[in-house]
Amino acid sequence: MPISKSPTFAEMVEYAAPNELDYLMKHRYAELFYTFRNNLIHEYREPGYGTDRSGRQTEPFYTNLSSFGGRELVFPIAFVAAIYEQALARVSDHLLATKVSPHSKFKFGSHWRATT
Repeated sequence: MPISKSPTFAEMVEYAAPNELDYLMKHRYAELFYTFRNNLIHEYREPGYGTDRSGRQTEPFYTNLSSFGGRELVFPIAFVAAIYEQALARVSDHLLATKVSPHSKFKFGSHWRATT
């Protein structure tokens, strides 16, 4: 099931009790994607049990977990790669359009060397 079939945050808030709003905030797709990204970057693994077995999915989806029951959200690696490619292209376009050198924005050198 694609995530495009999911209700929006605004639609869910209508039915949430006041004590459930924090739960809804923590489980928005942006938050879940950030958690997924952290698992990939820092733990070198995809979280959860759902996977893109075909290796061809380009959009997030829910998969059925027959052995565990229920459904689980899957962010395919191709989707993650597309987001990073778009972000890098847009940063490059922005830097060229504004004539900003990224090298001028960073202090280069070793943080490990003691300075006197």
